Amino acid sequence: MSEWLQQLGSLPLGVLAWFLFVGPAVGFGHALLPKTEARERLDAWLLALAVGVNTVALGALIVLPAADLLGPVGRYVALLGAEVAGWWLLRRAWPRLAPRIGEQRGPGLALGVLVCVLAPFIGPALCYPTGWDDLVYHTVLPLRWLADGTPRVYGDLPYSGFPALGEITFWTLAHIEGIIAPRLLSWTCWIATVLMLCSLLRKTLRPWVAVALSLAYALSRTQLMLAANTYVEALIALNLAAMCLLMDETRDGDQVAGQQYQRYLILIGVLTGGAVAVKLTGAMIALIPAAWLLIRTPGGERPTRTRDAVVVVATAVAMAGPFFIRPWLATGNPLYPYFDSLFCQDQARQAASQFHHAMGAAKFGLPGPLSIVSAPFLLAFDYEVYDGAFGWQWVIVLAVLALGFRAGRRCALTRCTVIGALGMYTFWQATAQQARFLVPAVLAIHIAVGPAVAALKRPVQNAMALALVAASLACLPFERSGYYTYSWLTALGRVSLADYVHTGTDESYLPAADAILNTCSSSDHVLLLFEQRSLYIPRPCTIGTPFFQADMFGRAADLQTPEAVLGALLAADVSHVLLALNSGGPDQIPAYVEKMRPLAQSVGRLIADGRLQTAWESESHLLCSVVRTANELPPNVRNARPPPPTPFPRAEPDTE
Repeated sequence: MSEWLQQLGSLPLGVLAWFLFVGPAVGFGHALLPKTEARERLDAWLLALAVGVNTVALGALIVLPAADLLGPVGRYVALLGAEVAGWWLLRRAWPRLAPRIGEQRGPGLALGVLVCVLAPFIGPALCYPTGWDDLVYHTVLPLRWLADGTPRVYGDLPYSGFPALGEITFWTLAHIEGIIAPRLLSWTCWIATVLMLCSLLRKTLRPWVAVALSLAYALSRTQLMLAANTYVEALIALNLAAMCLLMDETRDGDQVAGQQYQRYLILIGVLTGGAVAVKLTGAMIALIPAAWLLIRTPGGERPTRTRDAVVVVATAVAMAGPFFIRPWLATGNPLYPYFDSLFCQDQARQAASQFHHAMGAAKFGLPGPLSIVSAPFLLAFDYEVYDGAFGWQWVIVLAVLALGFRAGRRCALTRCTVIGALGMYTFWQATAQQARFLVPAVLAIHIAVGPAVAALKRPVQNAMALALVAASLACLPFERSGYYTYSWLTALGRVSLADYVHTGTDESYLPAADAILNTCSSSDHVLLLFEQRSLYIPRPCTIGTPFFQADMFGRAADLQTPEAVLGALLAADVSHVLLALNSGGPDQIPAYVEKMRPLAQSVGRLIADGRLQTAWESESHLLCSVVRTANELPPNVRNARPPPPTPFPRAEPDTE
């Protein structure tokens, strides 16, 4: 298994892919930025990166599938052309981006300390992914798209129907390396967001106070989980921070006029549309530019306000539209797999859609209206309820904002970000109460708190900064220090990839993948039941878990009898079935266990009858081969073995 894992990617190739993506992305992004001498050079880099990531993703979605009509060579020719153009633009922009010796020494030192504190947390990004979402779709989809040449929507993996700006970006990287490079880019977006937050705070605060607030944002459990995986909330937060930085540059309206101001509006629209194109939860970020347009043009300037809104909305729609057109053309539903009952009459798809809606409501958070009041406090420490926590520093930030909002509300950006945060929090309460989905709102609050802190006296600011640093350090997940150490040892070659992946995937998943490698041929087709993690499955596979997907076992009749189950397996040309006996993870809902029980019982009956033959088993998984004809049945096999236990989800899924 170790040799097969090494074929998937490598750290040197991952770094090369990251470098060849980030350089041209910055070049494209900087070419679109409004020109101003007031912008700091670090801000120019960060803004260019944010704008570039969005524009490259849009270009990849439109150009690469068209280029694939000429075959794989067409895609690589298109990528080569983009590389040349991007590096040429970066070379032209270099005089505006190159750092100057001695420029802004004080802030530079503070930012250097910030980067040094956060740098050790890059360890997991240098290694193979082990997080649940990475193994199910964040890393899986780009590799499947690479093999197919185009970003398809797969019936067995409904997440392929997300707008998926993040996964489209990772698909671009996968043409060179698709395992480590996406993690490096995700970590880059994460730390770029922290640096933009610090830059925004430094406009009203002393550098070290801004660094303390930035560390309070970055050193929570949820943020470190974001940095260690390819969660696309990092891209949403990047767009939000860049949007606020651009808005802040326009605060002196007399200095930004004409075409330059129009360019600001267009880029704010690009970043807004990009956030929406990442996933549906990014849509609420649009409240911030909406509030900004209203606040920036007060009074009776309705024509100006309307014109500006049209520019922002039109650009946002043009940016996000293609990402929703893709699933709409494939399924008839631009929001697939959600709200499928509005777009189709297929009962299997509607059942799967209901499952995905229920998954968001059933797994995390607290029920009832009391949650609206208690959640901000519980999010400081209750990791189990919200699958993440923001630390006690989060309570301090909220308290400072509440006490100083009267002074801070004179800042238009503070009012906009508070309005946006309240809208995002309301949406979060009504949908999936998972901590990482609230990251953009938490970022908005940290941006808003700057003017409130600036209104405090200097001794109070110093005390607050010390309290934030102390709370941030106290809330660090020290119990996971071994995880970061193990990651660094793996990146340095002291620990094997197989050992790292085995340890990071609950020590039960990789043995099943190894059994498939040793049992199945490259022409075999493996069906995964109650197991959605397909990244390290070394043979062609599809997911067959009922309700999670609609392609197989989507109707009640498909689950009721062994004959129906066997017929579905034969129709799908399945050669082997990997059955998880103790199915965990966030994709399982206890309420659906009873609905899945008939399928588990039918599979057990097929095993007892010899139509499924056990090829390998462990405490957690069972690998069976499908007997296609009665002649293949061994003698005296009927009732030779009792049915396996019915799979049940674990009570506490492991999502890290």
